[in-house]
Amino acid sequence: MTITHWKYASAQAIGRGHIKQQIPCQDFTFCVQTQDMTILVLADGAGSAPSSHIGAKTIVHKMVEILQHHFEEMFREEDQLLLRKRIIGILLKKLEEIEDFSGNIKEYASTLLYVAIKGDRYLAGHIGDGVIGLQVAGGNFKVLSNPENGLFANTTYFITSDEAWRYLRLYKGETVGKTGFILMSDGTADSLFNKKAQGFAPAIPRMLDWLRNHPNEKIAEVLKTNLDSVIKQQTQDDCSIALAGLTSWEPEELLEASPEYLANFIGVHSSLLAEETETLSDTEEFTAATEDQQQAEETTDEYESDETYLEEDIIMTESDADEEDSVEEYEELDEEAEILEYEEPLSKDSEEPETDEENEVAEVEGK
Repeated sequence: MTITHWKYASAQAIGRGHIKQQIPCQDFTFCVQTQDMTILVLADGAGSAPSSHIGAKTIVHKMVEILQHHFEEMFREEDQLLLRKRIIGILLKKLEEIEDFSGNIKEYASTLLYVAIKGDRYLAGHIGDGVIGLQVAGGNFKVLSNPENGLFANTTYFITSDEAWRYLRLYKGETVGKTGFILMSDGTADSLFNKKAQGFAPAIPRMLDWLRNHPNEKIAEVLKTNLDSVIKQQTQDDCSIALAGLTSWEPEELLEASPEYLANFIGVHSSLLAEETETLSDTEEFTAATEDQQQAEETTDEYESDETYLEEDIIMTESDADEEDSVEEYEELDEEAEILEYEEPLSKDSEEPETDEENEVAEVEGK
């Protein structure tokens, strides 16, 4: 009997521009795995917002909490407009509860990208720039959610934007035929995603191969090394990335795996709830957030006049993404970034590599 399991890793790195300006890293990622769920969440704080690094971290943790408690409710919800308003309402309320809140919520602006996998189903959401991709059977990659910019190329939408629910794109579907997910902020996407060609750099499948064959913690370190040594050298911006890869093993093969790998394979319960989460009332917070949003909008007729537009153009189903984002596998990225190779991947029947740093990461020629 073949055993399958989703593995995950993420990393973020402060950009060169922020180092010069002595600004904190405004990208934040967080991954959680329980016995039945794997969750990836990423946020990129607005460069112009002074507290966006706090906002990004707050939004990520709260979104993890929402997905843990409300996956089933969110998957079943047919009124996607209502669901978008609920999500945005809860996140805005959480920002207002930040200690020493400034009173100006736009100072905490950030984008949001997430994927949650439960059994043979997944949920995903995206507001702003950055990109969400998925790997399908056979190893090819396609775009699940493209970057969305504002009126100008260097602008985008945030959780704190006016009527942000208009720009929150929601996706759901089955994981059958899907073997990997990737989330990237725009800083990382500048090197690893070609928007015009709708393709991902060859480094992406290599990263997922590393993930499938090594402990999550080790791959998180390797991702951080790559962000620092290669990816962020192509941009002034912060960089972040989160991966989830499906792996499969035969029971007898697992007997030969390292204890570190097995710890990941079995599944790790989230420590986030014990650390900082107030336990959610499963429906009260969701409902209350929607009511607050609706009360604020009762003074306008804009909701009704734009409903058709929202339903047709903002809400994207998996089939919509298939049609709009049909992708050829990206062959090369004009040599914009060369990725540090993880040497000697741990195959299912090979021994665990030595821990010597020279066997973990090979130097990029000329770097």
